[in-house]
Amino acid sequence: MSIKQLKFIEQDFASSDIVSLPDRPNEAGISAQAFKERFDKIGKYMLALGNFNALVDALTGIDGSSEITTEPHSDITADNIGDFMRQLADKRVIFSTGDAKYLRVGTNGEIQLSPDGQSWTSYKSAYQNALDGGFAGTEQQFNAALGRIADKSETQTFQAVIPAASWQGPPYEQTVAVAGMLQTDNPVIDVVLSDTLATAKSQLEAFGEVSRIVAQNGAIKVFAYRDKPAVDLPIQLKVVR
Repeated sequence: MSIKQLKFIEQDFASSDIVSLPDRPNEAGISAQAFKERFDKIGKYMLALGNFNALVDALTGIDGSSEITTEPHSDITADNIGDFMRQLADKRVIFSTGDAKYLRVGTNGEIQLSPDGQSWTSYKSAYQNALDGGFAGTEQQFNAALGRIADKSETQTFQAVIPAASWQGPPYEQTVAVAGMLQTDNPVIDVVLSDTLATAKSQLEAFGEVSRIVAQNGAIKVFAYRDKPAVDLPIQLKVVR
């Protein structure tokens, strides 16, 4: 039964209203006191009916769950069911892996995975696996060690010149050899300006015509979708590996 079906309707009062009384109540064995009590209940019924039906309407409305109070729990600070469920949904963990379709929490509190719902293995974090492999430090020390490994990424800087005489098109493009460049690189590129002001201005203006530069193995491919640069462009490319 849904909450909406709990609302009072007129038929619910068929045997409790005044109309259902006999024309001569005393002849039907209804005392004067019972007769007065029947009239006295009308106001009470109307008040209760209005409040109860209003409660049902509130609970079944779009914000009905927000009308039910609850106590905050752990790091969920909501004081009503609606906000409680929304905060709980924000903390959900989306689990997806090719070889484990089922997940449960074991009696020891460990997360367990299963490919078929029958055989279960305990999930272990990277730190737990490191302990099994002989690591003797704390989890904080383990995370610090991982951070040091990540910090060992190498930055390399390459120099190249985009010659004004090598453009082909339109649309304009050319390939410039850059020894050591890899197709997987995502270089940060800037023009290397001359110390001579007039030359630097022409280089800066010409570099503005370069639309796109794509890394290749041992080279870069340069595109100019509008006008081609009219001067040679010395550039610097930085990559992080």
